[in-house]
Amino acid sequence: YADEVREGLKALNRGDYRIAFEKWKPLAEKGNSTAQFNLGLMYDIGEGVAPDYRRAIKWYRLAAKQNNPQAQFNLGRLYESGERVAQDFNKVIKWYKAAAENGNELAQLKLGTHFEKGKGVTKSFKKAAKWYKLAATQGNEIAQFNLGYMFSRGIGIQRNYQDAVKWYRLSAAQGNIIAQYNLGVFHVEGKGVRQSYSKAASWFRLAAKR
Repeated sequence: YADEVREGLKALNRGDYRIAFEKWKPLAEKGNSTAQFNLGLMYDIGEGVAPDYRRAIKWYRLAAKQNNPQAQFNLGRLYESGERVAQDFNKVIKWYKAAAENGNELAQLKLGTHFEKGKGVTKSFKKAAKWYKLAATQGNEIAQFNLGYMFSRGIGIQRNYQDAVKWYRLSAAQGNIIAQYNLGVFHVEGKGVRQSYSKAASWFRLAAKR
């Protein structure tokens, strides 16, 4: 079904939503998880069809049961928002966890946040750090910052200023202002790096520009 899926994507990219829908619906009904996710997304955001969150959830769920991580994440997002469907944190955690285990970095970040705050789960900084690290390793800027902060404070993991600097730098390189500022502070105080007021000033200036 790969060719039909691609044809649907081409139609979508040129704004021909009707053709995209017509290409994907038969595939979705035959069990193609990508087409199921695409239909769910169309109903979710009202692209080419009227928004219909029941149908969005129907198609997301079918794709999610086939381990489509994007569908799993979007189900978690819908159940967390509580704006379109009844908020249900059991389902939030269920689907975020499924997506996270399938490598979805946003789900990993979300799980980290839920464990850090104890929202829908028993609070666990150790588990929060675990999920943040997985997302951070995939390049997620927020997870990189959060992990740097946890290393700097010894929250959920052993305090390690060198590791804090490592993750702050990665986050800062993506434009995270607080990571840039914290690197400035670390260079002033000589935490995890050799003390350098000139480098500190460079980080402070970079943060101030934004």
